[in-house]
Amino acid sequence: MIRPASKLGRPLQAGTVFRYSYLWHREYLAGRREASKDRPAVALAVAVSNTDGQTHVLALPITHSQPTHAHHGVKLPDATKRILELDDFPSWIITIESVRFAWPGPDVRPAPRRTSPIYGVISRNLLQAIAQSYLANRKRDETVSFDRDR
Repeated sequence: MIRPASKLGRPLQAGTVFRYSYLWHREYLAGRREASKDRPAVALAVAVSNTDGQTHVLALPITHSQPTHAHHGVKLPDATKRILELDDFPSWIITIESVRFAWPGPDVRPAPRRTSPIYGVISRNLLQAIAQSYLANRKRDETVSFDRDR
């Protein structure tokens, strides 16, 4: 089941899709500090620090660009896109790169037609497929990640 943002009423959780100014790893390596555009992203993992209570997120980008290799992403189902109120074009969750940051952070943006950055939460099955793809790519040493707060 996918819950629209208006029905969340709880803290950020894994599987939350939100609007984010996603800085691609290649842009980061090139010295850029600001992303070229805002896009949906999915929280793969959410953790709260024991020391300061700060929420930390591991986010994966959602893009219209099909990955070069099928195992580098998970296609976002059309039904999920409709429920989240995303556009009608095919989209993929990229599972070879991620960014870590403290929530909400300056790069979280309000989603279109909303006052919140949150589009909604994807199903547990889809989240599991994304996590499995990410972990398999990590095991193959095909993932890149960086800390956006540094």
